[in-house]
Amino acid sequence: MKPEKRICCIIIPHLYAEAAKISEAYCGSNTPEPKNIFKPIIVATGAEDNDTVIDFDPCFDKFPDSSGLRSNAPRKLEKGITIHNFMAITGYNREDFKLVKPHSVPVEKIEKKLVSLLKQFSPRVEPITAWKYSLDLTGTSRLFGRPIDSAKNLINRIKGHFGLTARAGIGENILIASTAAELAEDMGVYEIPSPSGKLFTAQLPISIVPLLPDSIKKTLAKVYNITSFGDIAKLSRDELISITPRYGNMLYAYLHGKPEDSGPVDIKNKKIRLKIAFPSSSDDRTVMKGILDALFEVSLEIYKLDAFPGRFSISVIYQDNYSTTLYGSFKKSPNNISLEKTMLKDMQPHLKNILKRRTKIKTILLTLFDFREAGGLKSLFPDMVTPGGLEKAISSITEKYGKEFIHYGS
Repeated sequence: MKPEKRICCIIIPHLYAEAAKISEAYCGSNTPEPKNIFKPIIVATGAEDNDTVIDFDPCFDKFPDSSGLRSNAPRKLEKGITIHNFMAITGYNREDFKLVKPHSVPVEKIEKKLVSLLKQFSPRVEPITAWKYSLDLTGTSRLFGRPIDSAKNLINRIKGHFGLTARAGIGENILIASTAAELAEDMGVYEIPSPSGKLFTAQLPISIVPLLPDSIKKTLAKVYNITSFGDIAKLSRDELISITPRYGNMLYAYLHGKPEDSGPVDIKNKKIRLKIAFPSSSDDRTVMKGILDALFEVSLEIYKLDAFPGRFSISVIYQDNYSTTLYGSFKKSPNNISLEKTMLKDMQPHLKNILKRRTKIKTILLTLFDFREAGGLKSLFPDMVTPGGLEKAISSITEKYGKEFIHYGS
């Protein structure tokens, strides 16, 4: 008899900020005791007001939502907002916190040691992002005890060895384990046992799928009445692809807890190409929409790479078979979570030149190249965007089957 599949997901929500704080504490000190640090740390892509906050000190986690901001400012403190909005929400001025850039944080060194620690509990350890890891605890009970005890032991060791605050989730696949980890409190563990796994998955909102655009969610809900993974479970892969060709495979993969893997990639020589064909009746607006949709599709791959292109080329063929190619550069890494809009903004001057010609466009070939590390790009795309929906899934299981179907280790 095969043992139950037990996948553990470890999340370190503030890896960059806590690592930066520890680094600052020991910097310049001749003793192992950290110096007192009074200012909270903010990790951002730059020092300008419109630069993106990648991570912030855990002390800001319980900061109340703002109610006195202008209407277009975010009301919630979260990764991916600008420094300007961060200060507006918290009321902090620049002299109240220390600003750190991600390249100065020793995350790579910590990651190597962290993975070595995780491998003491399982030979199968996979980094999902720079702050999220999965490990297979199936069949390890005789060595380390129950998976929930192993996970608790792990997060305690992470705190003791690295000074990092972690949380953990356990389930029969990556999707359930990572969702459970999002629901756990700091230094806590949630376990979703196998009997309740299918029920738990069925009630998860499709909004937890990273980078699924709001327009697709609305279409799925309005036209097809699909709002949860349970609704998707009723459909085959082919049916999903027929409903939404671009995202059908992704939704099917997430339903089965198998989000597409992103193994190590040589970003130095990486090129991403995407060909867009237009009907002869297309106008400028149709062309721009087609390009924006194509960039969104490209952003999915960029997200997995955790890298950002430095340059691009746009090759155009018009209906009269005249062709031209334009080259350009991206000014900097994205400063918000709408990656495709960030890229489009830098491309717009070139696109305007292309559209000046009166002849209709037949095809456009976009090529992105000269990739560089994005400094925590993935952390700008939170996996769980509707925690309320996840909490409902937990509540539903406990109401129907009792509290024993959800295990929590504090």
